[in-house]
Amino acid sequence: MLDGVMFGRLIAILGLVIGLILLAGWAFKRFGGGGLPRAALRSRRLAVVEIRPIDPQHKLALVSRDGVEHLLLLAAGRSAVIETGIAPPPAAEPEPRFRDALAEPRGDRPVLRADEEADDWDKEPR
Repeated sequence: MLDGVMFGRLIAILGLVIGLILLAGWAFKRFGGGGLPRAALRSRRLAVVEIRPIDPQHKLALVSRDGVEHLLLLAAGRSAVIETGIAPPPAAEPEPRFRDALAEPRGDRPVLRADEEADDWDKEPR
């Protein structure tokens, strides 16, 4: 049977083991634990762009190799190339972030600058 002291020791040892596991996970993540270096990840030539199920037995997969995309039909134990040599769509310009939108004042609204007085805000911007 467990008395209060034994139960306290059990909880303390369990906490210590969980703490050591978390510490080992943090160290593994922080100091690297094998895998591919970041430069190797960037230079990969093959990537799965998208997978869409057609029905429970079939899937369509869009695969990119050296900047050219290929459409594959995947089934249990079989696969077929549907289309090859697809050019990827041009990269869309990233949407402006909130800070970028605030960086340039728009001409249709008054802007209060740090060097202006608060009562001058309704005047034309400098």
